[in-house]
Amino acid sequence: MPIPAQEFIPPREYWPIVRSLCDKYGILLILDCVQSGFGRFGKMFACEHYDVVPDIMVVAKALASGYIPISAAIVKKEIAQKFEGGLQEVLKHSYTYEGSPVACAAALANLEIMETENLVENSRAMGEYLYNQLQSLHKHKIVGEIRGGLGLNCEVELMKRRETRERFSPQENKKINGMLKKVLMEAGLFGTFRNPISIVPPLVIRKDEIDEIITGLDKAIGKVAKEFSVF
Repeated sequence: MPIPAQEFIPPREYWPIVRSLCDKYGILLILDCVQSGFGRFGKMFACEHYDVVPDIMVVAKALASGYIPISAAIVKKEIAQKFEGGLQEVLKHSYTYEGSPVACAAALANLEIMETENLVENSRAMGEYLYNQLQSLHKHKIVGEIRGGLGLNCEVELMKRRETRERFSPQENKKINGMLKKVLMEAGLFGTFRNPISIVPPLVIRKDEIDEIITGLDKAIGKVAKEFSVF
């Protein structure tokens, strides 16, 4: 049975091994930090959890907190120097909206707020609290696995049989997804309305707001569990 896209956190040794292999064979390590950058995983960049520095890092979205489109590629100095020089060396790459001063101003203001209000640290602390509070949902037999623990990025997967890790069929998941939209909105929650359920709150979230999320999820999952207990 196909496994739906999920948020799996690799073991601590994974990225250092990848880094060492890239170094050994002369391969550039390029990390996509579009979603894992700027505090989402309790560090400014998720790769900091593994003490790994990429050769090229791609960022976007949270760079300006979504207020205006912007993206960037951050590269090591020795790589940037390869594109310095005349017409033969310079990187010829441009788009219509390249270097927008408005987007850059929004990004700078956003980064200043993140630093002055300690939002990365808040993501770390509240992410730990969120992950711990989510464990209470295991009282529902339909809750198979709860992933997270690094910042404000968690996921709750509903399973047909938790003991054997048997997942719902695509047809069953389709019915569950339809019901999730209804019960989550009734509980005052907004999201992707699918199984697994992603919990990705803003970096400014507080404990009382996390408690509200847990209460809503508890009610919503309880209704789904009752409806799908026939499987």
